[in-house]
Amino acid sequence: MATYLGQAVELADTEEIAAAAAGMVGSCRATGLDVSGYRGLMGCALTLGMQPAHHGEAWRTDRALVNAVVDLEDDMRHRLFRIRSYRDQLDALLETIPDTEENTHVIADIMAALEILASAEQRLGYAAGRLARVPGELGETYAAVYTLIRQGRALPYDGRWITGQTSTGGTAATS
Repeated sequence: MATYLGQAVELADTEEIAAAAAGMVGSCRATGLDVSGYRGLMGCALTLGMQPAHHGEAWRTDRALVNAVVDLEDDMRHRLFRIRSYRDQLDALLETIPDTEENTHVIADIMAALEILASAEQRLGYAAGRLARVPGELGETYAAVYTLIRQGRALPYDGRWITGQTSTGGTAATS
């Protein structure tokens, strides 16, 4: 039978979420995005203990990036929900267990699990806050591009991202 602490440690394991955020940073770098547009992703990865990737597969579109951010937010929200639900279960269980010598180990196990859950909840909450800033950061960084598009003007080349490079490696002309 798994201990309460063991279950809490399993729920608190954010390596997969951190790796996703770190990989997304690598994709942003490969795409040539300005770092100010994805600082939130970097903060998310670092908060969860993962060094942001330096290389990755470039995002094909801005929509792909935004969809990935939304999916990661959903994963984090789901994990936070599971952590909070388990914490509530343990709190309720702790209220019902008599504080006797024979229950000392169980109570200690629950208390240790609650500490792990509190730490994970705080870390995930902060990382989720950093991640939630990404759409705004992208919008602020690329506001001029979106203004240009709204005015009916065309972006240079394929319009994927503004990098200052042509598709053959030359510098983009400005007008």
